[in-house]
Amino acid sequence: MNKISQKDIAKALGISLITVQRAFSNTGYVSDKLKKYIFSYADEIGYQPSRTAKALVSKKIRKIALFSECEPLYFWNDIEKGAKYAYNHIAEFNYEVTYHRIPSGDTDAYIRTLETMKNENYNAIGLVSAVCFDMGRITSYLEQINIPYIFFNNKERSFNELCYIGPDYEKGGALAANFLSSCGNQIHKTAIITHLEDSNNSRLNNSFMREKGFRNYAFNNNNQNLTYGVHIFKSYKDSEIMVAELMDFFKANPDTYDSIYYISSEHDVLIKVLKKLGSKDNLMIVTHDYHERMGSYLDEGYINATIYQNPFLQGYYAVLVCSEIIEGRKSFDTSWIEVEHALIMKANKYLYRNNHLLALQ
Repeated sequence: MNKISQKDIAKALGISLITVQRAFSNTGYVSDKLKKYIFSYADEIGYQPSRTAKALVSKKIRKIALFSECEPLYFWNDIEKGAKYAYNHIAEFNYEVTYHRIPSGDTDAYIRTLETMKNENYNAIGLVSAVCFDMGRITSYLEQINIPYIFFNNKERSFNELCYIGPDYEKGGALAANFLSSCGNQIHKTAIITHLEDSNNSRLNNSFMREKGFRNYAFNNNNQNLTYGVHIFKSYKDSEIMVAELMDFFKANPDTYDSIYYISSEHDVLIKVLKKLGSKDNLMIVTHDYHERMGSYLDEGYINATIYQNPFLQGYYAVLVCSEIIEGRKSFDTSWIEVEHALIMKANKYLYRNNHLLALQ
């Protein structure tokens, strides 16, 4: 069966092709009566205009913006790479995609940038819902100027977002516990290295959820080998103080722990301590995230596994979902598109490069 075109519809109804094009693209004048006539016939023969046809006819630039914090740089760089990869898939449909990194806590800068979105007629926006910003004020402004929005990577609380794209942070902690428990009798006690929960820092709150996932896994599976102690960094920004704290912790607990669940994103702090102690061969260590130095940490045995939450996929799907919202297609049927964690070890350390192949559940 030949594919039906707008030219076929025009010929069958005895009207001009430009009239049919105007009706489907909602550009130019076509009377409501004639539109109804065209659409009724199109439904009758099962015609659906293609994305390319609609884009060529309308020639309207559709704009998407993504917003995030600035740190850690390696993480948001991967988000941006995913967004650019998605843009390459939709550029032919008249899309423009921009990415904005806002200094942590600067809600005023956030609002000023959103004001330019209004003036430049943006159609959809993806946000990281971070507690360091006044998200109530930000989302209220978006609703006031009538721009639909989604959340990706983090959702501290719900507003009127159309979708959330990102990981379940508790599952990340459970995956760490599962990995260590699979080591059998080799593991007896784990040191969980984390931060105090902080209402002004989304990453610290995510750390809390990961620790909770680890604890729940240990409790629910009643694993006698998965006992743990917790060290909470008092400092977050000063790496030298963090190194001193961690050194004191291990010196105060010699031979107590045979594994580490390192939740902090400050990986270099852990590596410095391991090098000073010379104890990497006696510990099984699992961390979170992946960056350019993580491969060498895995090769050299400082880290045995890291849990990858795939920022590339989060940026990729944030853009694609925004495009579906703009076009009114919305093929997704859930308010939460969960990006699954992947466990990366030395043997599969290049897995993170196959971003577009990792499963989206």
